[in-house]
Amino acid sequence: MIGGMGRTAAGQKTLAQLAVDAVGLEHGRLADSMLRSQVARWDLDAKAFELTAERVVDEAKAGQGVGAASAMLKYYGTELNKRRYELLMALNGSDAMVWEGEAWNDGDLPRQWLRTKGNSIEGGTSEIQLNVIAKNILGLG
Repeated sequence: MIGGMGRTAAGQKTLAQLAVDAVGLEHGRLADSMLRSQVARWDLDAKAFELTAERVVDEAKAGQGVGAASAMLKYYGTELNKRRYELLMALNGSDAMVWEGEAWNDGDLPRQWLRTKGNSIEGGTSEIQLNVIAKNILGLG
């Protein structure tokens, strides 16, 4: 369950759509080139994560088991989710830290951003997941 964290929920705007809303377009492209690069990298990584998760599910359905791949999905999903919220915070600038007020969803964004930090602890810390990946997938140590 935790491994699905990097994904955008159905009906939510994508990170790219939120970036366009926040920064706007210039000549048909996101106006901030650095942010454009970060959003594009996140989108590519999110797609790769989605395809990998689908492959692991298909392998599990075929009776091949999941094994240590669950550690990989948990680790990468939580890290992807943290990156998503870091970008969302950057998109909203100082307004992202507003904790009160109806216009700001009563601080929903900063609360979710802070929550991502807990995701890297629950279900096994990221360091433990990396150890499982190193030993059981990469065959190290």
